[in-house]
Amino acid sequence: MKKLFLTSIVAVSLFAFVGCSNNTNSSQSNVPEKTTTTKKEQLEKKETTEEVNENSENLQKQNLDSTKRVGDDRVGYYDIPEDFISFTDIGRPDSTDVQYSDSTGENIISFNVVNPSDLPEGDEERDNLKIVAIYMASLLQDTENFEDFKINHFGNFGNELYQIVAFYSTGLRYSGQVFEDNGMIYIFTVEGSEEFVNKHWSPILKSFSPTK
Repeated sequence: MKKLFLTSIVAVSLFAFVGCSNNTNSSQSNVPEKTTTTKKEQLEKKETTEEVNENSENLQKQNLDSTKRVGDDRVGYYDIPEDFISFTDIGRPDSTDVQYSDSTGENIISFNVVNPSDLPEGDEERDNLKIVAIYMASLLQDTENFEDFKINHFGNFGNELYQIVAFYSTGLRYSGQVFEDNGMIYIFTVEGSEEFVNKHWSPILKSFSPTK
C-alpha cells in the first residue's frame, strides 16, 4: 500500500463527485453523471446499517503510551504518540495535510478539514459527512494492494462519525474518520499496521478539540 494521504486529496477534490452525486451540472466535472451516481449507490451499500453504541468494543477507549498534543487552529488538536514526528511529503508540496509518523515511516496520522461552504450548493437535506466518506472510499479502491473496505456509521457517541476502513493484501490497514464540529468537517486518518490502526484511531479521535 502506498502512503495514501487522502485527507488533502478529499479537501480539494470533492467538487466533481459532489456535483454529480447531487444531480447538478458542475462545470468542474468530466465524470458522466450516471456513472458517478451508480458508483455512489454501490458504495452506500457498504455502509453499516446499525449505529454502533459508544460502549461497543471497537469504540472502547484504550490507554495509549505517552502522548503529546498536536495540531493547529485549522485542523483541530489531538493527542498522538509522543515519539511521532511531523513531516511533509516532498512529492506533494502543496498538500494542506498536517501529518505525523513513527520512525519507520509506515505508521502515519494525518489531519485536515473541509469547510462545507466550499462545497457546491446542493439539496438542503444533503448529508455532507456521508458524501465525503463515500468519496474517500471511492479513492481508496484505486490504491495499490487494495482488497476491500467498509463504512461504519457512529451516530450516538458525541459527534456523528463516518469511518472508512480499508484492507490491503499486504496486511496494512487504513482508517479514515469524518465528523463535524462547529460547522466544519474534520478528516482524520490513520494508516499502517493493523495493530497500530486498531489501537490508535479511537483514543486519538476522542482526544479531539477544535481549540487548544
